[in-house]
Amino acid sequence: MNRVQRRSSVGAVVAAGLLLAAAFGLPAGAAAQSRQIPPPAESAPSSAQEPAPEPTAEAPSDPEAWGREVVRIGQDYTLNARDAVGQAVVISGTATIEGRVDRDVVVGFGRVQLASTAAIDGSLIVFGGSVSVMPGAVVRRDLVARIVDAYDNANKS
Repeated sequence: MNRVQRRSSVGAVVAAGLLLAAAFGLPAGAAAQSRQIPPPAESAPSSAQEPAPEPTAEAPSDPEAWGREVVRIGQDYTLNARDAVGQAVVISGTATIEGRVDRDVVVGFGRVQLASTAAIDGSLIVFGGSVSVMPGAVVRRDLVARIVDAYDNANKS
């Protein structure tokens, strides 16, 4: 094994270890659960004396209500458009996000697909995989990606 290959494999092991440490640092209730977002309530027309309340653009973020964590290792995960979770970690799988994630989405050695209805209030972090973002998807903080493809691997030797 030459020096470049050894350094590359050590980096991959360190990255995987860091991701696993972050994944298992989640609360003990980490489970593949999601919370249904209720549809907006239809209100009856109010009288002329009362002004209609202004519509809110987003539902408030409550860490206790949105605290469900999702961890998948070697499996795919899909968050449907009407569902929400607190945070999602996927290792060696595909994460398809159509709904709302209150904090971060972390994907290692896998693929991320953000639908036009996706909303991530934290960061999207991807290493050793690929990212596909449809127009209309929202990532409120950082998009951090280290994409590895066949071209990168072929030119390291």
